[in-house]
Amino acid sequence: SSGINAEYGINQKSSYCINVLGYRSTQPDTNLNMWTCQFNMNTDQKWEVQWSKFDDCAFRLKNKDTHMCIDAPGESVYQHGTNLIQYPCEDRATSDHWFYFIPTQDRMCDYKYYGGKYLSGSVAGHGYYMSLASAQQQ
Repeated sequence: SSGINAEYGINQKSSYCINVLGYRSTQPDTNLNMWTCQFNMNTDQKWEVQWSKFDDCAFRLKNKDTHMCIDAPGESVYQHGTNLIQYPCEDRATSDHWFYFIPTQDRMCDYKYYGGKYLSGSVAGHGYYMSLASAQQQ
């Protein structure tokens, strides 16, 4: 998977970062939580966006310190309130590590990447965008 250097996942309302419980734990199945952002430190709060080679719209978040991906425990648990954990990244189309930025069921997501780094695409009814970030702001 090609990646984008995304760094911190910051919650828009709380300004807290996605955090691995237990400072820099490299254990699989470790819970994730929201915590005060630890900027300019060696931290487990830095994430890389990796795009799926199976689905142009899917991505996963890989921790830059623990090298594990955000995951739901078990194999594709379909339950509200499911806790998220870190788990070794899997390169399977059926893995539950893959997420979407915006719904695809109405075909809003039609993004392409070039050289594994830059995104462009179109959103029905909203036109063409040079980046995913600009599409998300609509």
